[in-house]
Amino acid sequence: MIRGDPDRIAAVVAFLKTLTVDRLGIQAVPFDHPQLKVPKDHKTDGSLNLATIPEVGVGGGPPLYTFEEILNQGRFSNATATGGSLESRSL
Repeated sequence: MIRGDPDRIAAVVAFLKTLTVDRLGIQAVPFDHPQLKVPKDHKTDGSLNLATIPEVGVGGGPPLYTFEEILNQGRFSNATATGGSLESRSL
């Protein structure tokens, strides 16, 4: 069991970081994607409001938020919903 054991927790975190593919963080090939429309919330008439996730080409885009950043900033996803679109952070 790792709960409450800082050394074991650190070992698990270190192991998980070795599984990370750098291209995933910037959505570079093969993680690139076309423009996507995803459900955001419901309108008062029951229909869906859609958010737009902009396309990302083979070269990738701005870095995605890390899990730690999401937790520390209280964000639910790697993007901020504004005006019906999802915008990745820019550095």
